[in-house]
Amino acid sequence: MDAISFFKFGFLFCFLSLIFLILRKFPYLVELQPKENVFPKTLFSKTKKSFLKLKKKASEKSHLWREKNIHRARILILKLDNFLGSYLEKLRQKKIYMQKRHSFFSKRKKKEK
Repeated sequence: MDAISFFKFGFLFCFLSLIFLILRKFPYLVELQPKENVFPKTLFSKTKKSFLKLKKKASEKSHLWREKNIHRARILILKLDNFLGSYLEKLRQKKIYMQKRHSFFSKRKKKEK
């Protein structure tokens, strides 16, 4: 028997023995029901509870921070819209003024000729 076949035999033996053990304990595993995780009043449970409270507060603060920034962005956009609207109105008035002025001078030049 060479070394490779020996390792194959050993692997096969281990694998079959593992299957045998699992099948033998399978009825006991089926009968077991999952238990609820009840943490005793230890340092770990207290730390976990305080961490969860801190996490909840942090999420509330981040929500408020996002809400404030959205409100600020909205105000900025409204101010920009107001500025651009007034700027366009000024440009329109200037255009109308320039058209009237141009027509006035073109009429004047025609009269001089």
